[in-house]
This record gives sequence, structure tokens and C-alpha cells, in this order.
Amino acid sequence: MNNYMTEEKPIMVLKYQPLRVISFIMFLGIPAIGMGFIGLLFMSKEHSKNLFDYYFVKYFGSVWIIIIGSYLVIDLVNTDRIELYKNKIVKIYRIPLFSDKKEIYLNNDTHIFMTWSSIRLYDKKPTITNRIISFLFIFFSNAFFIHINRFNKKDQERFADFLSEISGRPKEYFLYRSDSSIKPLIIKNKEV
Repeated sequence: MNNYMTEEKPIMVLKYQPLRVISFIMFLGIPAIGMGFIGLLFMSKEHSKNLFDYYFVKYFGSVWIIIIGSYLVIDLVNTDRIELYKNKIVKIYRIPLFSDKKEIYLNNDTHIFMTWSSIRLYDKKPTITNRIISFLFIFFSNAFFIHINRFNKKDQERFADFLSEISGRPKEYFLYRSDSSIKPLIIKNKEV
């Protein structure tokens, strides 16, 4: 039996809009990376109250801002498409730097973290340790970001409809993200 016959087809395929990606890079990505380099290059011991603050901010904080900013820019530019299936969401990359795709199966263990510009999906409820590890080793984590504001308006609505149908939450919950806590994607009872 051929492999293509056994694979299911996606319900929906979403792509980031190039102008929205460029605006994110210009107004958030490059400034974040620049702030990291400024802190790394120009922070001196005279600006710190003690040596711990100096070394922590200069070498850990600045380097980490550069890494996270670079990751967000690379992730946005390298994402080819996001495929939505009945039971999973697949993020496919143009160039397989660390993997060619990441999958999250949609079940009762799937958790979601929302910010003003993106949604982060976890394959299971993250503990504090898992969150720290997935943040420190962001490239190798199975959790991934979907930058919903980088879709066109029609695709934002379609994606919110899809998540609403899966989760039992209203569509507006995903369109107007003001809740920045980690919650289960699928709610047991249909109350929000």
C-alpha cells in the first residue's frame, strides 16, 4: 500500500503573511536583538550595584535576549506553513534546522499559553521545570509558537474557529487574547 494513501489530508493550511512577518522583524525582532547586543557591549561595572548584577545581566540576560530574539525571527522566517488536522496541529519548516516539522496532538493533555501576538501549544501540562527547560532549550522543545497576528484577518478567523470547535471556548477567546496563563486547550465542561 502506498504511503500517500494512508496519510490524512489537513482540514486547513495556514501561512504567515510576508508583510506581517517583516513588520514583526523590523519593530520587535531586530530591536530585541539590538538591546541584547547593547547590554552585552556597553554595560560596565560602574553601572551595577554589585558584581553579581553586572555578570548576570551582562552575560546571562543580554545573551538570552539575543537568543530569544534570534529564535523568534528564525522561527517566523523559517515557518513554511501550519497544517490543521482533526486531531493535531503541525508546523512545517522550510529549512530543517533542528527538525523539519513539529506536531502537537490535540487531546485532554494539550495546554495553551496565549500572549497578545502568539499562541504557544504544549503537548502536555508544563510543570515549572518543563517550562524552564523548554524555554532554555527552545529549539529542541516539542512546544511551539503560532504567531496568529502574522496571518491575514480571514485566516485568523478560521484558526480561531478551529480552536473554538476543538476546545469548547468561544472564538473571541482566541481572537482577543488577554489571558496569559497556561490552561488546558480542551475544557471539560463548556464554561469559560
